[in-house]
Amino acid sequence: MEGEIRDLTVSQGAIPEDLCGTLYRIGPNLRYAPLAGKYNGWMGDGMVHALSIGGGRAHYRNRWVRTPKWLAEDEAGGAVFDYILPEKSLLAIGMEVTRPNAASKDVAQGVCNTSVTVHGDQLLAWGEGQSTPSLLDPRTLETRPFPEWTLELPRSMTDKVTAHGYAGGHPRVCPVTGEVFFTSLDVVDPYVTLHLLDPALGTLRSFPLDSPYPSYIHDFMITAEHAVIIVSPITMSQERVLSGGGLMGWQPELGTHVAVVHRVDGAVTWVSSEENFYDLHPQNAYVLDGKIVLDAPEFPIAPVPMDGVDPWQQFDGLCSHLVRYEIDLAHRTLSRTTVDDRNYELPQCDRRYQGLPYRFGFGLCSDGSLDDYNFNAVARYEMATGTLETHRFGRGDSLCEPLFVPRSASAEEGDGYLVTYVYHPDENRSDAVILDAGRLGDEPLATLELPHRVPFTAHGWWADALV
Repeated sequence: MEGEIRDLTVSQGAIPEDLCGTLYRIGPNLRYAPLAGKYNGWMGDGMVHALSIGGGRAHYRNRWVRTPKWLAEDEAGGAVFDYILPEKSLLAIGMEVTRPNAASKDVAQGVCNTSVTVHGDQLLAWGEGQSTPSLLDPRTLETRPFPEWTLELPRSMTDKVTAHGYAGGHPRVCPVTGEVFFTSLDVVDPYVTLHLLDPALGTLRSFPLDSPYPSYIHDFMITAEHAVIIVSPITMSQERVLSGGGLMGWQPELGTHVAVVHRVDGAVTWVSSEENFYDLHPQNAYVLDGKIVLDAPEFPIAPVPMDGVDPWQQFDGLCSHLVRYEIDLAHRTLSRTTVDDRNYELPQCDRRYQGLPYRFGFGLCSDGSLDDYNFNAVARYEMATGTLETHRFGRGDSLCEPLFVPRSASAEEGDGYLVTYVYHPDENRSDAVILDAGRLGDEPLATLELPHRVPFTAHGWWADALV
């Protein structure tokens, strides 16, 4: 459903008077089951949720991202894409090739369900596969026409069906220049392309990389001088799909490689790792004494169902631990040091320090014994000391990525709030919770009660403007 709720009930605490702006979040939302096979959450159409806060009050609004796929299915009243899905439905992710039909002709199958970013009065929704970055009205959340620069984007996973190209779901925004960095992935050469967008001018620069194989690169990181892209041996192949397998496959013999791309001229330095690993979401990176320091939760194997891997073995006890990498460009070497052994994911920093030396990291962790890959606590790391502070919720509660909001534009790093959605399965509804980022051990500053469930939202953005 789409809707709006004015004046959310504050069921606990009080909204801080100095907190004013809008929290945008996006995630996959189930709408129509595919024509064949089972519904994988990755196939869910993007839905944007806006939580506007100011003057001690809070309002909520949500709307679908009206992609070409959404519009075609809305007109048909049901699914229109006939995916050529693998024999094991668990492997389906909605980026497979499809059988042509009249309803899906010239319609991109992307769902724009991964990330949102705000640039002035522009709200952009991002997704993977055949997703063209979608422009939304930041107040009404209505979908606007595609930006002109999307005409310059390449294909991704399959051929383009219109003049508009596709981009990856994880942009990175430089806090100094305002540039937006993002990637396009493909199963044919070039397997990965790095893009740099100036959102004010609408100009785009693109750097195709000489990646050794088509890797599923979910996210990457920037420094003040570079983009750092990790190529892990989770390969993508539409030929594998056509032969009954999955789009994704694990091929450890290919090795893990790191591309360090210079932001000015696109020059690439490749560094190989002695061991395989997979980083789903890096936390931050920066340059120190001529070396690149990158902090990220590390998986020993990609946490995605893959062809040739038994999922019951793959996910049994699978955890991601915060690791610090040091990349020496002069000698082309990489070293890895474990920062903490807790299960930790969906990390971020104070985004004013993205790509720069920083003090704090924020994310989700598992506090106590849990029987599945779930997160019940918000975490704050002080990187220099290794100090970890958490705020734990109920055992059965499920959390979304906590978003850090500075107390003011001039506030010290880490001085502000963490805002997250908490799902209560016993009530089948969600709360929006505001925590003091510097005092996670305290009770929440405010709990905002929602009457419905907010489906899992992948990533979000805070804008200092009330809508």
